[in-house]
Amino acid sequence: MSRDLPPFKYSQLSSDQIRLLTPQFDDAGNLSWQLESVQLPTCDGDGETETLCDYDALSYTWGAQDQTFPINCNGQALGVHKNLNSALQFLARRLRQADSPPRPIWIDAICINQHDGNEKMVQIGRMASIYRQATQLVVWFGPGHGAHNNDTAMSLLPRIIEIGKATFAYLMDSRQPEPDFSYASMPDASSPVWDVLCDILFNDWYSRLWVVQEVAMARSTVGLVGDRAFDLDTVETALGFMLGILANQAQKLGPGLDVLRREGLRRGFDFLRLLDNMSTISIRGYFHRSRDIEFQQTSVPQGPSSTTSDCSPSLQVSILEDADHLLHALHLTTMSHHCFDPRDRVFGVLGFAKHTSQVDEIGLHHNMDLAELYTVFVSYVFVHSGRPSFRKFLWELLSYACLPKKAVTLPSWCPDLQVQREPSTPFSLTLLGKRGFSKANENNALGFTSHDYIYTADTEEVDIRQGSSQNEIVVKGTLFDVVTDVYPAFPDIKYRLDIHLTEYFQMHATIGEWEKSVADKVLGTPGDGKSARVSLDTYWHTLVGNVTTLAAGDLEFTYETLYALRDFQDRMTRLKTKFEELADSDGGYKFTEEDKETLALGRRSPAMSFSRNMCEVQLGGQLFSTSAGRFGFGNVGVRKGDVVCIFNGAVTPNVLRKVRGECQGNAMHILVAQAYIHGMMNGELQELGLEREDIHLV
Repeated sequence: MSRDLPPFKYSQLSSDQIRLLTPQFDDAGNLSWQLESVQLPTCDGDGETETLCDYDALSYTWGAQDQTFPINCNGQALGVHKNLNSALQFLARRLRQADSPPRPIWIDAICINQHDGNEKMVQIGRMASIYRQATQLVVWFGPGHGAHNNDTAMSLLPRIIEIGKATFAYLMDSRQPEPDFSYASMPDASSPVWDVLCDILFNDWYSRLWVVQEVAMARSTVGLVGDRAFDLDTVETALGFMLGILANQAQKLGPGLDVLRREGLRRGFDFLRLLDNMSTISIRGYFHRSRDIEFQQTSVPQGPSSTTSDCSPSLQVSILEDADHLLHALHLTTMSHHCFDPRDRVFGVLGFAKHTSQVDEIGLHHNMDLAELYTVFVSYVFVHSGRPSFRKFLWELLSYACLPKKAVTLPSWCPDLQVQREPSTPFSLTLLGKRGFSKANENNALGFTSHDYIYTADTEEVDIRQGSSQNEIVVKGTLFDVVTDVYPAFPDIKYRLDIHLTEYFQMHATIGEWEKSVADKVLGTPGDGKSARVSLDTYWHTLVGNVTTLAAGDLEFTYETLYALRDFQDRMTRLKTKFEELADSDGGYKFTEEDKETLALGRRSPAMSFSRNMCEVQLGGQLFSTSAGRFGFGNVGVRKGDVVCIFNGAVTPNVLRKVRGECQGNAMHILVAQAYIHGMMNGELQELGLEREDIHLV
């Protein structure tokens, strides 16, 4: 029994070693494990590595940490947490099945001494090589619910994809006939098959921070639920079309699919969450495509004193590209992925650096406090990111620095990497543009064009340098306007797929009241004799961030769409009042034909699409006017007197606030908000002929 064994003690690892875990079975079939240290080869000058040995690597969620289970490892009792303990039993059978001796596996919680900070730092720097050299990455989705149910669930996935495609097409184009799957042949709602599908499609694994590195570096991947192996590409496609199922009506899906729908909604799945889950799998493609470039770098001088200035030109290019990959990984994991230790926000992406010397270059160490760790790492990434194609990631990360709930100990320009996306989190303007849903297809499930932007506020080369202190960066840019009037903040609401009818009425009534209150101040009330601050055209374009065309259905907004939205919201306000007055009556409230017409408009109409875009753009924001007569919006918190600027190469303008005092004769500013300024989003700054200057951010 493992409980009768002495407690496990780790032996010391040298810097070029890793540990591998191998299952062992005695004649009676009893399982034990052998943990051994092996050499980790280093890359030669051509980027190639000698074969270490044939081993797998495990990717999984750590799960609850409040209980450990002893396993027999090297004749000692090693405690592992519940999810890993469950996985080990199935992995042992999988690793043993071949005719050859059992294959070893690398598992972070076991193969790294989690209580040795120095060892963790060294091993984290080796993780990219560990996952890259593994024969296969095994992704653990849990034990499932019995072999038969696990097999049935996996065979059902293609059918789920077909249904998702049909429901998704209907959501995106009102000309499509409404699909009805209530009579489709499916397992009963009480069948454990649906539990298996939920375990796979809505698993916490997708949002685990360390997973991004693991999947990106792997040669090949395989999913595992119980003893059943499956292809992750099929799961990625299913996730892409799951939005159609989540947003459909229960009566059109049938009881079985409705179980899947309700569980997805219960776990908080929405459009962005599904995209996050998809990106965790699809990240493989990006890093695999760039791997040929990555491996064509010269070797790096060894030692902690290596700096960019010491390196050859080819090495400087390598470090810049390393910083770009660090930037991409940081962008991908911030806001969406989870970890137990907030320090892993940094350590969990360090594996994207190709050379261990880059950790020395950054200057990180395991006993830094959290604010210093984030500041030093983000500063390095901002300053050293090189290629223009990565610009969007830089500016989006900078926009995260303006979000609420940020730690006050961080500089204004440094995002708090542990802040997670919530329903009320503002949508980054960097992501807006010609995105949306194109026609769904086999290869691009959601048709989401996340890298196609319409905003290009400036096209100059990005120029960010380290300031005179750790908390200061210097960004080249142009100050061009001042905020003079700030209007009421957008209501704290969010479209939800499972919104209740009364909430739906209230939401539209609230949005309508907000829009009218802003319009009265900005456009003026007809007949009041006051001149409008901005034109109607500028006003309605700004409400939707100038995103006036939706890819699906070829829908284009005009000012008439705004008036149609106002009419719809007035109807909803009246319907809300009637519903509240009559809902408690004996017969309940019965919808009239006019009411049904109003609700139908709410499902699919230009006005509703305008409303959704406006909510997405304005959530967490405030509209404002400027001294030059411009109109725009930024994060809540913009004040009268704040300065509007455009940094070199920025996707959007930003709002700054001058702080008291100077440093070495330089004025200091704090970053307040990412901003939309109508008429300044696509290079118009060049026409102003203003001087570019060093802007010191603290």
